[in-house]
Amino acid sequence: MIQSCSNHSSPKTRLAFAIAALLITCLHAPAALKGEYFAGRALNTPLLQRTDANIGFSWGEGSPAPGIPDNEFSARWTGFLTAAHTGTYTLYIVSDNGSRLKLNGRVISDEFDPDGGTDVGWTIRDVQFTAGQRVPFDLEYYESTGGAELTLYWYSVSQAFEVIPASAFALPDAPPPAAKGWTGRYFDGRQFEKPVLTRAEAGIDFEWSGAPADGLFPVNFSVKWSGLLTPAFSETYTFTIAADNGTRLWIDGKLISSAWDVPGGDDGGWRSVQVPLTRGKPVPILLDYYQGYGSASAALYWTSASQPWEIVPGSALSALSPDPSPWIGDLPPLQTLAGTAVSLPIQASQATGAALTYTASGLPPGVTLAIESWPHLNGEGLPPVRTPVLQGRPWLPGLYQVIVAASSPMATVETAFSWTITGPGVDPGPDAAVGFVQSTLLLVRNENPARLNLSCILPETITHFYAVSLQRSNNLTAWENRTDQARLFTLPSAFNNPKRESLLSFQEPLPPDSSRRLFFRIRLDARR
Repeated sequence: MIQSCSNHSSPKTRLAFAIAALLITCLHAPAALKGEYFAGRALNTPLLQRTDANIGFSWGEGSPAPGIPDNEFSARWTGFLTAAHTGTYTLYIVSDNGSRLKLNGRVISDEFDPDGGTDVGWTIRDVQFTAGQRVPFDLEYYESTGGAELTLYWYSVSQAFEVIPASAFALPDAPPPAAKGWTGRYFDGRQFEKPVLTRAEAGIDFEWSGAPADGLFPVNFSVKWSGLLTPAFSETYTFTIAADNGTRLWIDGKLISSAWDVPGGDDGGWRSVQVPLTRGKPVPILLDYYQGYGSASAALYWTSASQPWEIVPGSALSALSPDPSPWIGDLPPLQTLAGTAVSLPIQASQATGAALTYTASGLPPGVTLAIESWPHLNGEGLPPVRTPVLQGRPWLPGLYQVIVAASSPMATVETAFSWTITGPGVDPGPDAAVGFVQSTLLLVRNENPARLNLSCILPETITHFYAVSLQRSNNLTAWENRTDQARLFTLPSAFNNPKRESLLSFQEPLPPDSSRRLFFRIRLDARR
């Protein structure tokens, strides 16, 4: 029988038992960090994953484990670090070669230079800890050549200097299994104006005889179904959408199919599109839907050489990230005549229905990014249906590279397309002309002698299609022509910069005490 020694052993015996217990604890300390090992200095090729008790390694000229090279390898350890005392700790990193330490997602020390490959030695950093608080831990390391070593110590007024023990570390939390199924988000309004509910769906196969859910009406509602779709085969899949009214199908960030006429509310009918997918590779998928009036239905099918025709099942999907990036539809190259009215809708979406803002650059003169509005389409208490469009009458012939961007609170996406304006130039009026060239208009008053200098760079597209005149006014009412006093000549093309531009130059003497106000404008008249 084992006798208790708590009351009958000598102090020296009790001390021996305590030391033995401490040694046993240290020998059986849990392996508490996730260790990942790679070939290459920059975490290039995964070789091994294991659990390590702490950061106290001296590999010398050897390797961390069989299958890992002696040189040119790297490693990463992740988990949680918990201090026993509140206060400032000094961390000491001894590394040969480089390391990078992050705590709670913030870089504490960065000596990670795989291209350099030099010895780093000791790195010392002060860090504030709160007793008992788990701090996410991430340490990266690379070895170039020669000896290999990495040790992490700590010290504080309440903590003896030591290698940070296994008891202070914990393995990273295992991520919860991804939920299966479509995520369906339902909105009041045709354009996702008012979120009403979110629920899991086994598939998209609906024919509603009334409202699809409490809080919605049988008309003027919209839905977003989203998820990460994982196919079972590496094949070209045919997706078929059957809907009344409109739908947009997005796969892997691309607008694959669109029957989206919110103001018109026309029936979408049946639409099929083919998409190549890779077995086991998840791709984001989003089906936007709106109901205008009348009957309401939506269904999404798929098939491939090995996949039987069926409703795309929820078992093939897991949830997207909580706040995914927006997507924007590509715009094809466009060619229009100068002076012709255009109205080009922009299609963009975000799986949660987050509000998007839009910007555009490189637009032809006479075209702006506008938001069209239809207040009468939604019910009372809802904002009007709104759609971004590029609209106007482009008046200057040329080739334009246009970039349109859609932004959510978390990210921005862009699409670019080329726009060719053909035909003779159209007279835009003096205000539009000045608006086009004002970024290159320079007006300076010089002394000795007092004079006014005006200069402006004009692209060839201006001087080719338009007669340029310079006008001056004292009061913005009566304008005098000063073209005869101005010079317009072609600039020489710089080497490897064959821009064809002209310089408009004008000078006018001024009395030394002149304080009158003068206004200038450039007039463009279309050549016939």
